[in-house]
Amino acid sequence: MDVPVVGGHSQDTIVPIFSRIDGPKLTKAEEEALTKDVREAGTVVVKAKAGKGSATLSTATATARFVCSVVSGLRGKTNQLVYAYVDTDKTQGADFLALPILLGKQGILTRFGPGTMNDYETALYEDCLLYTSD
Repeated sequence: MDVPVVGGHSQDTIVPIFSRIDGPKLTKAEEEALTKDVREAGTVVVKAKAGKGSATLSTATATARFVCSVVSGLRGKTNQLVYAYVDTDKTQGADFLALPILLGKQGILTRFGPGTMNDYETALYEDCLLYTSD
């Protein structure tokens, strides 16, 4: 299951977009609980390691996937849509956000906005911009 995640990189700015998953839709309570879990995942790992580490495996996995996408683009693969924390060219209300981008031979070809979200996700995204904007 792929869940797009947009926004920032801190707990209060991470916005998972569960409304875009295939299959049965989540209830509001399920979406709120899962959003909380996603936002607190890094903290949970640190607590589980008793402060002696962080969620480096998750970071490494995400980095490896992104680097593979960039390399594929540089090698000529076109129309790769990935989500990445990038500069927004000041088009999204903040300098840097996690957004869908299109990669190709020249790097980032297009930066997209967050896309369709339900009311709950839209409110989270708007709150995120309060934290991430200048």
